[in-house]
Parts: sequence; structure tokens; C-alpha cells
Amino acid sequence: MSINYPLENLPDMAVFANVVEAGSFSAAARQLGLTPSAVSRQVARLEGVLRVRLLERTTRKLRMTEAGSAAYTRCQALVAAAREVMALSDTQSAAPRGLVRVSSPKAFGR
Repeated sequence: MSINYPLENLPDMAVFANVVEAGSFSAAARQLGLTPSAVSRQVARLEGVLRVRLLERTTRKLRMTEAGSAAYTRCQALVAAAREVMALSDTQSAAPRGLVRVSSPKAFGR
């Protein structure tokens, strides 16, 4: 098992959190710009990695299992942390700072 093994599953975790928040695979797929089958495959892959059932699926609704509820809480925290990290760049680079030197020919200066 590689050291980055958990990192490989981060996209699937984010998709799972989105499915729970959206309430359905098709709604999550529309939000993410994916097909419902691609979203379903990612959730199934996460279930396979974790070796637990996260969602009970029927033709009409989704219901989280106990393991799914625990996983959702943690996946939601991961997504929130990722958003916070991305927001850091906005706050750190919002205003330019530092010394800028410009050199140009004398003719341009006139």
C-alpha cells in the first residue's frame, strides 16, 4: 500500500459528500458536471475501499447507513478544509506588495 493511498480517494469522498447534500445521484451529477453513472461509480468505489455500505439505494430515495453517516461527517470536514486551504491563496495574494523596479529607455520616459 502506498503512502498516498488515502489521498487517491479524496475525489470520491468529495463526491459522496455532494451526493448526501444534494439528496440524489442525479442532482449531485448536475452540480458536479458529471453523469449520474459516474457519480454512482465513484460512490461505489469508495464503498469498496472502505468495505462498508454508505448508502441504501432505492429507486425513489437514498438513505445513509450508520457507517455512511459517520463517513459523511468526516468527508464533509475534508471538503470544508480543502475550501479553507484554497481560500488562503485569495487572502494572501489579494493585494500586491513588495518593491517593483521598472527600467525603460529614456525616449519612452519622455
